[in-house]
Amino acid sequence: MSAGSVIHSEGLAKRYRRGLAVDPGLRHALEKFVRSPLSVNEASCCGCPVAASDRVGAATDLIAPVSPDLIFPCGNVRALTELLRRVLSDPVALATRGQQALRRMGVWSIHENIDGVLRAVDLALSRAKAKVGVR
Repeated sequence: MSAGSVIHSEGLAKRYRRGLAVDPGLRHALEKFVRSPLSVNEASCCGCPVAASDRVGAATDLIAPVSPDLIFPCGNVRALTELLRRVLSDPVALATRGQQALRRMGVWSIHENIDGVLRAVDLALSRAKAKVGVR
C-alpha cells in the first residue's frame, strides 16, 4: 500500500464518518441509469449508509438488499425530503444502517456482479422480444 492510498483511505473515512451519503443520480441526466458510481461503494465501505435514486445502478445491488427504503425516485424532491426527515431523525437507526452497509460490502463479490449483469441482459432481451412480438 502506498502513502497516497493511505491518505486517500483516511480522507474517505473522514468524509463518510457520520451521517448519510446521498446520490441523486443526476450526473448523467440523459442516461437512463448511472452505472454503479464509486461513491456508493466508498461510503458503504466506510460504514456510511447511502440514499440513492432509482437511476443509480448500485442502488439495486448494494443498497436495496439492506435498506430498500433508502432508494427514491430520481428527481422527486418531495420523496427525498421525506426520506431525509425520516432517516436523519433517528441517529441510532442511522448508525445501524451504516453497519449493515459495511457488512453488505463484506459479502459483495464479482460473482454477484456477474449475476446482476446476466439478469440485466435477460431482462433487456425479454423486453426487446416483447416489443417485436417474439415468444
